[in-house]
Amino acid sequence: MNIVNNFEMDKLTAIEEIRQLKARYFRCLDNKDWTGLATCLTDDVSFRYPPGKISLEGKEELIGNFSNRHANTLTSHSGSMPEIKLKTAFEAEGIWSMTDLVVRTDVQGEQETTQGFGRYHETYQCLHDRWLIKSIMLERILVITPQVKILSI
Repeated sequence: MNIVNNFEMDKLTAIEEIRQLKARYFRCLDNKDWTGLATCLTDDVSFRYPPGKISLEGKEELIGNFSNRHANTLTSHSGSMPEIKLKTAFEAEGIWSMTDLVVRTDVQGEQETTQGFGRYHETYQCLHDRWLIKSIMLERILVITPQVKILSI
């Protein structure tokens, strides 16, 4: 009985660590903490966003792309209702419902707002007792582009 209970506790611990990892990923992304974001990723992470025709390979390329793309944005990302499945003690996969809000400001100060809804399809790897994101595929279901003027932040 103890072996079964320990195995279930190990699974629950791993799932919670992955949930915390994803929360840290969103926080670092929204705060433009690129060093912190890098600590959430494997060195060979891949990122796919088929509708945007974005395909990135490796931590350096992903961080470079994100920091350039979000240089003039304010963002708010959230993920919920994760379906996390442990494949082995060191590999997992997950699907997250997601929403995001991106406010871009151009050189004239004009703002464009985009709100998105969809899912993240991800894989995770446990390296040196830490779970990291190995791959991300962003699936957009709905994108709304209302024109909203942000007066203060």
